[in-house]
Amino acid sequence: MSKWKHSGHGHTIKAVPIHGRAAAQSHHGELVDYRPAEGEPVTQVPRDELWSVPLEKCAPVRKALSYKGQKNFTGEWWCSTTESHISFESWVERDFLLTVDFDPYIVGISVQPFTFRFVTAAGKQREHTPDVFLRSTSGDGVVVDVRPDRLVDDDAREAFDATAELCEQAGWSYRRAGEQPRIRAANLRWLAGYRNPRNRRQDTAADLISLLTSNPMTISEAAAAVGEPILVLPTLYHLLWTHELDIDVDSAPIGERTMIGLVAR
Repeated sequence: MSKWKHSGHGHTIKAVPIHGRAAAQSHHGELVDYRPAEGEPVTQVPRDELWSVPLEKCAPVRKALSYKGQKNFTGEWWCSTTESHISFESWVERDFLLTVDFDPYIVGISVQPFTFRFVTAAGKQREHTPDVFLRSTSGDGVVVDVRPDRLVDDDAREAFDATAELCEQAGWSYRRAGEQPRIRAANLRWLAGYRNPRNRRQDTAADLISLLTSNPMTISEAAAAVGEPILVLPTLYHLLWTHELDIDVDSAPIGERTMIGLVAR
């Protein structure tokens, strides 16, 4: 039986979640907290059942803090993958969310997906909340902590190691993400401005795809060939975001001479 087959756990029961009842007999340190949906209370699931929770559909287990004088910048990102706003706790985290929102192999994204407890090497109990949960097109789960290299200390490494162990038990992948490459981040910030489907004109999209069937062209050539560039470009950039047209976002900043073409199928 596939691990991804949903069996009706606590996220479907608002009053007394099944996970909460089952977890009452387990040792506290073996429980993992999650929030089934926005507006619902936090419930708990035993570690060995965590794989069964569709975390990409859950609400953040805790809210991002925002206060006067804080050094990190919090906010919300309208995610085209989920068609909803998701919160971020730093610009590094925002840029990571932007990157996975652009990734065609990611179909589900949630933030602060769960909190778990672990015992440190010094024998103390700590808790950790990973930053992001991803669901891929293959159904695999990926847990990510977003932390620049310069901010990874011994305490962070211990928490990340504990998270990796938990993910291995759940059958998920785990990784830490740092700052995104400068050129890629800048290009995706630009394309993300056109991620909303409202930028798409279907007739213009069809003309661009037909035009680029034979040969790649520069952005300016393609826009001018289809119509008035100022009217064509929003659709063109949207097609780049949705991977219907292909572009190299890693090598150089996007400009009017950037080559684009059809995505190889």
